[in-house]
Amino acid sequence: MSTSASRIKHIYKELVSTAKRIPELKKREAALKDIREKFRENANKQNPDSLKELLELAESRLSYLRVVTPKSLRGTKSAKSKFIMEDGKLVEGSTSSDRKAYKSGVDPDDIARHQHLMRRQFFMDRK
Repeated sequence: MSTSASRIKHIYKELVSTAKRIPELKKREAALKDIREKFRENANKQNPDSLKELLELAESRLSYLRVVTPKSLRGTKSAKSKFIMEDGKLVEGSTSSDRKAYKSGVDPDDIARHQHLMRRQFFMDRK
């Protein structure tokens, strides 16, 4: 039961955080209210079969919210930006390696495509 309790908490937290990223205020508030009400209504359920059905319903609702939520707002817990010093000023932008590559005759688009293919084949960003 403890694994399902932790799973329920995890799905609830994900539902709430995903619903908070819905851009339209009325839809966001309605989704949050609906999520909270459904979880409060079913908080005292003990039957494993009904809990399984409710978890499947919550997961389907979560997948729907992930589709509806814009990608730019989804999962942005910390905004990361690159800043470089250019002519003595701090400027947001790409690193100078892109400019060096372009000056040396290598096309930056070719480098970006190469890096994309390397990530796709799981040779980069391993943890």
